[in-house]
Parts: sequence; C-alpha cells; structure tokens
Amino acid sequence: MGMFDDAQGVLMSTTEKVFGVLATWVSSLSGSTFSGNVLVSSPNNKILIGDTNKFQYRPYDYFFEYFTGQFDGLKELTDSGNIQTVTIDGPSLYVREVYTKDDGKTYIAFCEKQ
Repeated sequence: MGMFDDAQGVLMSTTEKVFGVLATWVSSLSGSTFSGNVLVSSPNNKILIGDTNKFQYRPYDYFFEYFTGQFDGLKELTDSGNIQTVTIDGPSLYVREVYTKDDGKTYIAFCEKQ
C-alpha cells in the first residue's frame, strides 16, 4: 500500500468510529454475518415540492457509506439482483444499489426502508 492508501484507511476508520452507526448484514448467499460502523444518511429532512408550501419525505432515500473489506460481497450480490437486507441502528433496510466512489475503495449503498 502507498502512503495515500494508508492515510485513507486510517481516516475512514477514525471517521466511522466517531460518527458511524452500527450496521449488520447477513449475506443471502453464504449466511455469513458482517457488521461494522458505517456513515448513514436517513430521510428525516423534509423536501420542498416545487414552488408550493408542501413538503414530502422520501422513505427510499436512505444511504450508507462504507470502506472496502467491511461488507465483502454486498455490491456483487446487489448488482446480480439479489435483495439484501441491512440493519442499521434498529431499522431494516433493503439495499437497492451499491456504487463505488472514485477511489474504488469507498462504497455507497442506497436503501429503502423495509
């Protein structure tokens, strides 16, 4: 690993320890359980609809960010159409899509409340 890779791993690990929330995933393929702290965004903020005074919530706008090695196989299973469930600090979420960020080591999983 290069110096940048080492620093990136330490920074992500520290950020997840300080700001992260515990997530647990049981692989639908192997039955193995994976858990770790992830960075979460949940749809608890109202979204203004157009130029009206109406607001809505989007229950499918959950997403969490994790680093390589935490949930090995989650992206591949999701990409192949297998519905995966992740429990994050209580609620169970269906994982709809998983993308990698530009560095290829950070993943973002978009979810919907079960």
